[in-house]
Amino acid sequence: MENFNIQPTPMTPEVLFTKKSNQLRITGRSISLSSEQFWNEIRTRLNKVLNETKQLNILLNFEYINTRNLKDLNDLLRTMGKDQTLRNKLKVQWVYDDEDITSKDLGEMLGHTSGIPFDLIQMN
Repeated sequence: MENFNIQPTPMTPEVLFTKKSNQLRITGRSISLSSEQFWNEIRTRLNKVLNETKQLNILLNFEYINTRNLKDLNDLLRTMGKDQTLRNKLKVQWVYDDEDITSKDLGEMLGHTSGIPFDLIQMN
């Protein structure tokens, strides 16, 4: 699998996969009301990456994520978390602002519902 980058839009976050570090970064605003196509593209690319790697680090750093996108992200993580082999390959870092308790709670909820190990990283 090669590096890939999905450029951000005013409605979708940037997605960057770096093969050398086996890291997938999703950063920015995720507010599209028709987000299914966006998250399906990530799912497709993730499946290819996970078939070719032993470990994948996922960094999630949302400026804002609306309910629709949160549901799609949760569905994606829960699907991966149900597969023991995939779950063992994943390490997720959830970055949140130290003044945004809601974002911290979202990271805790996603980690809990997916069964994937989440590290919560506070930034200021």
